[in-house]
Amino acid sequence: MQVTIGGLHVDVMQVGPEIFRFDVKPGAETASGSMQEGPISFSGSDGGFAIRGPGGNVWECRLSKLDAFGRAAAPGLHLSWRSWDGEAIYGLGERFDSLDQAGKVVDMWIEDAPGQGDASRQSYYVTPVLYSTRGYAFFAADNPEGAFDLNARGGGVNRYRRAGQSMTFHVAFGDSLKDLVRKRESVQGPHRGIPDWAWGPWISRNSFENQAEAEEAINGMVQRNLPVAAIVQEAWKGRSETGDFNNFSSERWPDLPRFFELCGQHDIRNVLWQVPVIHPSSPEFAIGRDRGFFVKKPDGSISFRQNWLKDFANVDFTNPDAVKYWQDLIRPTVKLGIWGFKADDGEDIKPDDVFFDGRRGWEMHNEYSTLYNRALTELLEQEGVDGLLWARSGSLGNERYPALWAGDQYARWEQMASLLPAGLSSGMSGMPFWGHDIGGYLEQPSPELYIRWVQLGALSPLMQYHGVLRREPWEFGPEAEAAYALMVRIRMNLAPTLIALGHETERTGLPIMRPMVLEFPDDPRFVSEDTQYMLGPDLLVAPVLEEGAAGRRVEFPAGVWIHALRGTAYRGPAGIEVPIGLVDAPLFVRGGAILRLQLKDSATLGEWRANDPVRDMQFGQTAP
Repeated sequence: MQVTIGGLHVDVMQVGPEIFRFDVKPGAETASGSMQEGPISFSGSDGGFAIRGPGGNVWECRLSKLDAFGRAAAPGLHLSWRSWDGEAIYGLGERFDSLDQAGKVVDMWIEDAPGQGDASRQSYYVTPVLYSTRGYAFFAADNPEGAFDLNARGGGVNRYRRAGQSMTFHVAFGDSLKDLVRKRESVQGPHRGIPDWAWGPWISRNSFENQAEAEEAINGMVQRNLPVAAIVQEAWKGRSETGDFNNFSSERWPDLPRFFELCGQHDIRNVLWQVPVIHPSSPEFAIGRDRGFFVKKPDGSISFRQNWLKDFANVDFTNPDAVKYWQDLIRPTVKLGIWGFKADDGEDIKPDDVFFDGRRGWEMHNEYSTLYNRALTELLEQEGVDGLLWARSGSLGNERYPALWAGDQYARWEQMASLLPAGLSSGMSGMPFWGHDIGGYLEQPSPELYIRWVQLGALSPLMQYHGVLRREPWEFGPEAEAAYALMVRIRMNLAPTLIALGHETERTGLPIMRPMVLEFPDDPRFVSEDTQYMLGPDLLVAPVLEEGAAGRRVEFPAGVWIHALRGTAYRGPAGIEVPIGLVDAPLFVRGGAILRLQLKDSATLGEWRANDPVRDMQFGQTAP
């Protein structure tokens, strides 16, 4: 169906089972008359579209132009559709304030905001992707500056306003949230998986200031029989003035062969901090300047950064030659034996910046980090590295360049709690390979907070401790060391299950860390539940999120749920107060589930050695 209305040309078509595409662009001012083509109808009298889905479900919308929208006051579009009483809405990127975004205003503008800024509303990862409990999903094909008003003003209307007067978006209907996620994957997938080694525990600090500090951390873990899959280096770079910004500093790292030999002995991968910038003092800067490889201002001069990394220039990743220029600066270091990058930054694009491909900053602000992540991923591929990224920012398309970490939290209880909705919404939005800084990035956690964060982190999709200050477990006392040892070994027990869940994500788009409502859509308790979650279909994780608590109320779904360590069985559906100690695990297994574990026949969860066999273990089905 092709329609003109209010200066817009709208082409609507069915592109798959219960999937419909809208292509919108500027058009004639004349208005089309009413028409209908199968399940798609248009009303010439009020300018509304209606899509009929299964079971009488109808999605109705209206489209109009905006004279100006956003920071650049660019001409824009306004899409509105009905909001239903009791409707819950999930997705829209990494949302730290809650899983259910109904009733909120959600900006589509990546921001570097430690602690998530104002009331946890800012985000490093934003996507115009949402799922409704009314049985529909919406996903746009690009992500310029925009904002969703999800009936925040009342009146029963959801709104999406955005810069630019061309847009492609899809609307899908489904019998369940899982069905909707799979349909989004069929249009905007596939997801790239991650290597098996990445499921193990990572260690990090801001920063291991030199080779001696990094070796100290590795040796401390090894001496305590604590597994390490990867170490993240943040203070590895040399000085820009000598052309060594993408080379190891010979002053800080005087004997790289010895360091890499130590890592090799213990099967530890090195992941390097990276940023998408070049400083004018670098010898290679002149080449990039003369060949137009940096993001520019409207007057054609280089748009130097004004905030963090002030006076650096952002590489223009819309220019293929600039991408190769930048990759070639990093390539010699990759050849040393690097397995990935911590892709920091990516948010400092101004609304009026100008790019090689003609786009402006308001169009590119969100996408820039995705292109940056793509350049690093492709570099690893070119060098034959089975690696991955640990990216801070992302947008649409970033599911092809995993993984994502949650940015910079403070070492506070409420900040740890905010990670649950963040991880759940990230997974629903397209970034299921996700993790966070155990212990928080800023400030210093108490031993109790550190332990509870370890319990959450070990049962997140990816596990890493990191902070400005030391985060090694022994820094927080014997009980914290014991708690870390238990949880990291449980994680290694679960590694075969996590790997299998990762492969399921590649096939289906289903997240690893799942909202309760995704697995139990018929239980009304779980519509807005974001303090506990499922790790795949059979593992229920209920972290302790309050200071001084000796346990928590766990909302068990129907069936039997077995505490992973004690074997205590709980029968749902019920909310039950459950003791969860500090040297303990907030983990429950669905009764009757068969888990693939790395665990000796005679061992129990929490016992692990690197050479233990992989086997299937069935959990019981009895409860009082």
